[in-house]
This record gives sequence, structure tokens and C-alpha cells, in this order.
Amino acid sequence: MTRETTPNRFTEELTQRLPRMVLFRGLTMPEIRLVASISEELVLRPGEEVGEFGEIVSNLYLLLDGELVIQTPSGNETRRIHPGEDYGLVSLIEPRRIVQPVLAQVHSRLVRILADAVHALMESNESIALTLWRNIARLQTYHFMQLVDRWTGSPPRDDLNPYNR
Repeated sequence: MTRETTPNRFTEELTQRLPRMVLFRGLTMPEIRLVASISEELVLRPGEEVGEFGEIVSNLYLLLDGELVIQTPSGNETRRIHPGEDYGLVSLIEPRRIVQPVLAQVHSRLVRILADAVHALMESNESIALTLWRNIARLQTYHFMQLVDRWTGSPPRDDLNPYNR
């Protein structure tokens, strides 16, 4: 993983793109700028992993460009992450260990935000906290329902997909 060295350009790009991402929908532009200020850009080459197996997930990742795949240790795909989608949302709720590889399929750009920085922002700004918790609940519900559908063999419920709205 490499880090870009042009934070001003990146921060400007984020202020345009974050409001379209489900997690940050409903935040005001000054709130978006606060989120952008605690964010950094990561660039992955094809085959590179986000984090390492067994590592505690302590970052939230948002995919800007490219494609990520979450796999079982045996290599079966469990989720494909597209631009605008998240990985590591659980780091905002309860730390968990990485138990499935998350690989870049193509050259990919991500936003990395330290979960502790998001928590600090939420503790200092009630409006941000309320908006993010509502969006986190929506996203976690969707991801949980995807698992239930997969376990039961039911077709996916696209009407619940917050990424498509």
C-alpha cells in the first residue's frame, strides 16, 4: 500500500465524493470537510491486501476507484466491493480480527479513516454522530440481510441495497 503525497487535491476530491457515499449521506458540507480532514488515500496494486490476516480492524475503508474482493481463506469469494462501498464498518462498532483476505482485483484507490478519529469526531459533534449512526445501522442491516439471504438460499433483496439509492 502506498500513500499519496498530495493531501490538498485529495481533500478537495473527498469533499465532492463523500456526500454520495451511503455512510456520509446527510452530512453538511462543513461536516464533510471535517471527515475529509481525518482521511488519507491508499493505493493498492492488483493482488495487494487491505490489512493482514489476524489483524484487528481499526480503520474504515471506502473504495474510490477499482474493485476489492473479500474471500474465504480457501479462496471463495464472499463479497465484492465496488466504488462508493465500504469495508471495515465494524471497526466503528466493535473491533474484530480480519479473518478473510480482502484483495484488490485491479489498481484501486481507497480512503482510510482511523476508527478512533471517527469516534472522536462523533463525540465532539452530535449532528455528525446522529447521522453516522443512522447510516451505520442502515449499512449493517443490509450486510446482515445479505448473509441471511446467502445462508437461506434466498435471492438477494435489491430493494434493501442502500448503495443503489
